[in-house]
Amino acid sequence: MKRSSIFIALLLTLLLSSCANISGNNHTQTDEETLREFLISNSLKLTLLLDIMAESDEYIRVFTMANEILDFARDIGDAEYSAPGEAVILSMPNNELLTLIDEHTDIDMQDELLERLLKRFFTSVPASIINGLHGSTVLAASSILTVGESFIRPEGFSDNTCVVLNYPDIATFTMFTITGDDIISASTTVVLLTEEMKEAISDRDIENFLFDEFGIRGISFVYVSRDEISDYS
Repeated sequence: MKRSSIFIALLLTLLLSSCANISGNNHTQTDEETLREFLISNSLKLTLLLDIMAESDEYIRVFTMANEILDFARDIGDAEYSAPGEAVILSMPNNELLTLIDEHTDIDMQDELLERLLKRFFTSVPASIINGLHGSTVLAASSILTVGESFIRPEGFSDNTCVVLNYPDIATFTMFTITGDDIISASTTVVLLTEEMKEAISDRDIENFLFDEFGIRGISFVYVSRDEISDYS
């Protein structure tokens, strides 16, 4: 009788444990959610590495001795980057990127060179244009405060994807592009947004802003809240 009671108790324990596991894991991430987590978590990881770089005068002095650039880098290093206020994931297909370049330049080159141009344009030009609005010091500092890493290409990744992590005084852009068979590269840099850009992000109206200001279209947007970002940290 005693053995029977023990057996029943063990059986009930196992059943209850199984029920708890089923109810606690009834949500399986979709490919889209998994990709979003990959993009946000690695953008945050590279941003925190960039913060470490900005905090090091020795690192900055390898590239410049200009006091104004050192001062700007120190300001960047003093900020808190562990909890962005919000994030935006932007994706722009190659054909739309090529259309944008065609509208502003007259290019005629081999396909291989054109592909390299598209990737370089996407990874560096947007941040440079925005930082250039604030003068040469910000532009020079941002070129120093850039960090990159390569990853195995995740399922569902589209080429030319930018993750904007928005903070009270600054933002970081992480540009993800395909750089090899099943390999993608990410490049993160600090960006000093204009007040109009901050407002567009806050109002979740970037699409209209980019079209009105720059004539840019064909970009897809995903807005990620602060609470969602904390889930990916």
